[in-house]
Amino acid sequence: MNILKMKLKISCIYLMIVIATFFLIRLSLFFLCYDYFSTLPTDKILLSFINGFRFDFSSISIYILPLVVFFFLPINSKLYNKIIFTLLWIMFFVSLLVLSGDVIFFSIFNKHLETELLSVTTHFGFILQMALQTYWYITFSIFLLFFIALYLTYKYINKNFVTQNQTKYIAKSILVILFTGLIMLACIRGKIDFRGKPLGIMDAQLLGSQKTSELILNGIFSSSEGLRRMQDRTLFLSKEEAINLAKNITSTEKEIDNEYPFYRTKQTFSLDIQDLNIVIIFLESWEREYFEKYPEAMPNFMKIKENSLYFKNFYNVGSRSLTSTTSTMFSIPYVWGLPFITNGLGAKNMSRMASYFNEKGYSTYLVATDNASADKIGEVANYSQFKQFYAKADIPVTHEYPTYTKGFDYEGFEFFFNKINSSKNNFLGFFYTSSTHGPWDMLLLKDLQLYPQTTRDNQFLNRLYYSDNAMGNFFNLAKEQPWFDKTIFFIFPDHHVPFSNRTYDSNLQDVDKYFSSFLVIYAPKLFKPQEMSTYATQEDILPTIIDLLHSSSPYSSDTNSLFDKERKPEVYIYAENKTAYIVGPSISEKIDLSNANLVKELIKQDKLSLYQRKAIARNEAIYHSLKNHKWHKKN
Repeated sequence: MNILKMKLKISCIYLMIVIATFFLIRLSLFFLCYDYFSTLPTDKILLSFINGFRFDFSSISIYILPLVVFFFLPINSKLYNKIIFTLLWIMFFVSLLVLSGDVIFFSIFNKHLETELLSVTTHFGFILQMALQTYWYITFSIFLLFFIALYLTYKYINKNFVTQNQTKYIAKSILVILFTGLIMLACIRGKIDFRGKPLGIMDAQLLGSQKTSELILNGIFSSSEGLRRMQDRTLFLSKEEAINLAKNITSTEKEIDNEYPFYRTKQTFSLDIQDLNIVIIFLESWEREYFEKYPEAMPNFMKIKENSLYFKNFYNVGSRSLTSTTSTMFSIPYVWGLPFITNGLGAKNMSRMASYFNEKGYSTYLVATDNASADKIGEVANYSQFKQFYAKADIPVTHEYPTYTKGFDYEGFEFFFNKINSSKNNFLGFFYTSSTHGPWDMLLLKDLQLYPQTTRDNQFLNRLYYSDNAMGNFFNLAKEQPWFDKTIFFIFPDHHVPFSNRTYDSNLQDVDKYFSSFLVIYAPKLFKPQEMSTYATQEDILPTIIDLLHSSSPYSSDTNSLFDKERKPEVYIYAENKTAYIVGPSISEKIDLSNANLVKELIKQDKLSLYQRKAIARNEAIYHSLKNHKWHKKN
């Protein structure tokens, strides 16, 4: 047997053992926690196991296959082969320890280790005691297997190692390495198509259930994804003080469980009308400054605004679409120290917008004119439990456009209209525009040019004019339908347009400049036109929709419906530079938390206002609740 064949054989045996181990660990998780997973239908269980292989292969490709590549380097040395395979067995058994620990952890707490791995490492003595006493037989078995595997590997290499023709050996080794590299890349991405983003936590939500997601994930993938996106976070208040200051439940709601401070149910509702349709139109990069200065660029929107509830004190929660989407769908602000929804936060359970409508027999649609992989909107839609999701690839294009990486709102709006109009039930529709996203230097349709394409502002205004025309066409169609009179439309942007000194700045000072926005609630048969002075953010959308839906199902939020007369007048905004803003009818304050020592001294000297303490408390209480799986109870 030549040396390359020997390496291929021993590597294949090793990888089969690794893959089988990942499968057996998942099987152990299922049977050890059978009471927890038993409510899942059989088909979902089988699909969870099948999809689990994607995450196993991804973990193996990241942590083990790179060493396999080193093993295939054309180095004709018995010692080198033994060293690399020793490292491979060490990596395997470390993985086995983590996977076993994750299963034990899940059997106790019904959750994966993920970000908790940071906290458990601070209790090394306790972990060591558990490993050597409570679960000594598992630890002993793993170490015994390690030495047996090492012995058998050394024996095999000693027996089969031969010298090799170096020229042929090098050429064949390079081919094997290249092939292995392609496999690694495909497994890490979770697909053969190399476009879009790599496999992430949100991809585990494809079956639409938290329990199936937990069965699909393995401890290594969930832990590494959570830790990869974790930030160091200084906490200034005790957990109890933070939660007491942050609790925000009115008499229209009911607290369900003290352990879940933001978990509540709606008791009374603001409208007598039931069986309403809800449509959310999420506008890419629109902002108030443009329709105030250039109303002629958005004539259709201006007509809608004049016949709506117009919230002039509405704020975005961030400068990224993903942050705004998370806030809108799940009523969660940006929380320092936690990953984004697509990079680990999705492993936490939370209120899922579409699920409340599904429970009531509604049809639920999310249509995005962008690519499905953009901000993983497809995975977010699935996580929120929209029954039907469509993206750019699904929308037929009827106009001639220049090459543009994003999508086309005109066809998108028509496609969205056709979907909700074909619904036999009441519906929730979420439409995500993208034609106002950069680059703006190309004109999408020549017959929708309002300004010369000479400045970036003009280019963007022409895009707004195009998008507004698309919206106008949508509402002209909608007004002719019988469902229009019982439909409430929420229209608002994701964030500011990122140019003309509006890009995210780590030293931002002016909350109005960076976060001020607008919200239009349009339902001409239900609401009289009115300019609303209520202060609100994208976080308020979910509680408001649950209020209008007349849903008494539990949900989690730290804010209240826009129609709740008891809601607090001020709102809190959290920038990624660790600056918190508090704005309201009689308040405009901020607190910079980036200098931890200074903040600690201000707290010690009692120099913070009540609002500033609440701003700290609110973010920290949400952090504690999400991190410790105390935000929303599992269904």
